[in-house]
Amino acid sequence: MKRDASQQQAEKHPVFDTPEKEAEGSLVYDVRPAIQYKPLPDLFGGSLPKKAVAAEPKGGPDMSPTAKSVKTTESVQPQWTLPTVGGSIHQGKDHLVLLQWQGQSAACAAGESWQGWYIAYINRQAVGLMRDGKLWEIRL
Repeated sequence: MKRDASQQQAEKHPVFDTPEKEAEGSLVYDVRPAIQYKPLPDLFGGSLPKKAVAAEPKGGPDMSPTAKSVKTTESVQPQWTLPTVGGSIHQGKDHLVLLQWQGQSAACAAGESWQGWYIAYINRQAVGLMRDGKLWEIRL
């Protein structure tokens, strides 16, 4: 019995457990931590003669300029706000949403991009907007 109760508590997701208090959108998920950039292999490296590689100077982890530049770029957050929903149109399976942002407005369907925002989904309850690897859900 205790095990079943603990599993039910563990299965609850924090996004669905908290009541919505703000009218603004809420972050559903963020895919930035999952993105991994790997360097491409050198396709012609085996055919070229080998070069002598000089040993790199040893220092602390903060000594390299690339580590410093990575830290500064991660700390900079984009300065934008979520668009506001002016209304929605639902007819059968077709859904449109009227978005307003920075003095401009447009009627958008799911799968379209507008002003840097990607409209991920539209249903009768909410619209999902994606930007910079984050999905924001705005209740209608």
